[in-house]
Order: sequence, then C-alpha cells, then structure tokens
Amino acid sequence: MGSPIAPVVTNIFMEEFERKALENSPYKPKRWWRYVDDVFAVVADSDVNPLLAYLNELHPKIKFTIEKESEGALPFLDELVMRDQNGHLSHKVYRKATHTDRYLQAGSHLHPAHLSSVPRALINRALRLCDPQYLQGELRHVRHVLERNGYGWRQSQRQIRNVLRSPKDKDPLGNPGVYEIPCDCGKSYIGETGRNVSTRLLEHIRSVKKMECSNSAVAEHALDTVCVTAKNGARAHARGVTTRL
Repeated sequence: MGSPIAPVVTNIFMEEFERKALENSPYKPKRWWRYVDDVFAVVADSDVNPLLAYLNELHPKIKFTIEKESEGALPFLDELVMRDQNGHLSHKVYRKATHTDRYLQAGSHLHPAHLSSVPRALINRALRLCDPQYLQGELRHVRHVLERNGYGWRQSQRQIRNVLRSPKDKDPLGNPGVYEIPCDCGKSYIGETGRNVSTRLLEHIRSVKKMECSNSAVAEHALDTVCVTAKNGARAHARGVTTRL
C-alpha cells in the first residue's frame, strides 16, 4: 500500500487469478470486465451466489463481495449503468448518497493549475461518461457545484471549448508532420518535417525543377529517373506532388 508499483503488482496478480478462476469455474459469466480489483460482470441470476462462493474458495486472502443491480441500475466506479426493459444500456455519472460536492475552493492559495483542474476534471467526466440524454443535466449539476465552490461558470465554459474538438477540419499541410510523395515508377518517398508540410513540399518542388539534389532526396530520385529514361530513349516528364498524412 502506498507504493507506486502496488497497482502494477495488484493487476498482475488479478490477471492470473481471474484467468484460472474463469477457466475452471462451473459458473460462466456472460461478461466479465475488471478495473484493478473492481469487476463488472453479467451473470445468470441463478449463478450469482454459487459463483461468489466458488471465487471465495480459491484463495485464503482474496474475498469478493457483490452488489446486484437495483431497479435496472448498477454503479461501477463513478459511472451508473442503467438497463431499460429492452435490455439496452445507458450511462451517466454516479455519486454516492454521502457525496458532498465539496472541492478545492476557487479562492484557495494554490497554484492556478491545481485550481483549474477542478472544472476540467468535472467537465471531462461529464463528457466521457454521460450518454447524450444525460449530458445537459450533468453539466447543469457541474455548474451549480462549481459556483458553490467559488468558480465562475464562464471560465468553466472555456474549459469545455478546450476539451471539445473543433468540427472543422484543419489543413494538415499547415502543420508539422509526416508526408508521402509518390512517383510514377511505383516508389514513394516518406518524409517528416518539424515545419509546415506545405513549406517542405514547395522546397522539394523547387529542387526537382532545378535538379538540385543536395537538399531533396525526391530531386535526386527524379534525376536518376531522367538519366535512366534518357538512355532508353524515353521522354522524361514531370508530375504533380501529392501528400497523404
């Protein structure tokens, strides 16, 4: 407990434990998902208690407890999983009945990064865990909680804009990255640049036109191709440069 390696050791142990347990179990869960030592399982109602007794007999120091769904709902970590009459699942943020909604006060004398992590964490959790029909309700709750803890909602709205991706696609050529230049011969050149891709492509184009090989492997390949085709009596020709990111 308290050691940084403890979760890793725990996970290794649990992986081996559950592998042997599920392979040899006479009661097979339909689904079994685990996060460290918390398990979400789908089990036939008649097999729940026998499966629990079986698991608790496997190791003298490993004992399981269970919580069954109530009125079609079951909490798992900080998420509430709900099942409707048709068997469809939906999800939203779960809070225990004893949860106080008290967080770091906005006026606390702490580093701004620590304070800004409060609205960011709450908003991120809402966006990641809530299905669309529950998202607005959760964001309204988050707004109320943040205001009670001294945070301005307008500032928190900026946090939402930072989390959400822009619906407009940005020009990939206007950023650093990896690019590909195909050739008529069937080969292609893969390059990487820390500058804008479009800038590097223009340099390749200029080098090809001037047949300067010192700064462009593409121009060097084009020159070799021209020499080969000239020997064969073929006419060299130029083609456009395309990219794929």
